[in-house]
Amino acid sequence: MKIKVVDLAYKNAGCDYLALKRAGYMAAIIDTEPDSWNMHTQGAIGAKMDVGAYVNSRAQTVEDARVLAKKAISTMSGIPVIYPVFYVINDPIKDKDRNTANFKAFAEVITAAGYKCGILANDSLLNDCLNKDEIIPNYHLWYIDWTQDPNNPPTHDYGQDIWQWGIIEPDREGGYVIGNMDTPSENALSANICYVDYHNDPPIPPDPPSNCQDTLRKIAALLNETAALIASLIK
Repeated sequence: MKIKVVDLAYKNAGCDYLALKRAGYMAAIIDTEPDSWNMHTQGAIGAKMDVGAYVNSRAQTVEDARVLAKKAISTMSGIPVIYPVFYVINDPIKDKDRNTANFKAFAEVITAAGYKCGILANDSLLNDCLNKDEIIPNYHLWYIDWTQDPNNPPTHDYGQDIWQWGIIEPDREGGYVIGNMDTPSENALSANICYVDYHNDPPIPPDPPSNCQDTLRKIAALLNETAALIASLIK
């Protein structure tokens, strides 16, 4: 399965969502910075494209990462996010354990809210800045390796769910074609291949709040007591 996907930031304000859909791009992974998110989700959903999200992070601690996740959840509220929420490390700390812990703290909050979670990474980030053996088997991976042709495979196969292969640009006929990464136009967009059918993958139910979990446990205990009482009366 190969699904064409774009990723969009505020700088991509001039993109043509309907032209992207006509060119076969079925989803957009959108920056959760509010102005970008509000603009692009409206356009993508209007073109009947699925939506994913990415969150730029400069988190130094796990608490920073949790706060970032909560902010993203607030921004995404009310939008059907079908694709994962991806964590993007802008300034990696020179410590694999800390970078990994920060991502996992972010992911814990995101998944508890019912979203899928993953990370955007290239070879350098995976091998030099993260404990990749803790991440790749357990989270969605969006892998960057620009071959500038979706038919030229990436250098490495990490079992990635999405591969960012290069850029596309609008053409004179109102469509999108492979762009020149050496001299990209101002309207260039990053292009990706997705190998997972997120569109038909059911959402993860969010975890109930802790006070709700306590209430459910009490109800379950009460039901068990009631069932035992009824059983004794029947005897």
